[in-house]
Amino acid sequence: MEQEQVRCPDCNESYTRLLSRWKFCPFCGNRPTANVPPPYSVNEIVALLNLSRETVIRMFKHVPGVIVLSRPEEMHKRQYNSLRVPRHVYQQVMDGLTVKPGRQSNASRHRKRF
Repeated sequence: MEQEQVRCPDCNESYTRLLSRWKFCPFCGNRPTANVPPPYSVNEIVALLNLSRETVIRMFKHVPGVIVLSRPEEMHKRQYNSLRVPRHVYQQVMDGLTVKPGRQSNASRHRKRF
């Protein structure tokens, strides 16, 4: 079995773990946290882009990589969907919307000349 030397970020203790069995720190009991920043919520993107909530949902609802948490519709309860957008997916969408240097935007490219 493979072993790895690990330092717990919470209690700063160092220990050896088995890669296939390790679930928590043996000293403090906390689960390890990945160094991945948490995904954006719709409200956070609304604040960043200054767009409406509906526009942000439309922009990200069908993008691959977006996490859709849903609750199915039941007899007297409606269905709810909650979106979480990982930061790399957000950056990909923003890169796709941004005009690159040296390229014309669609508006100036298709402007009618009279």
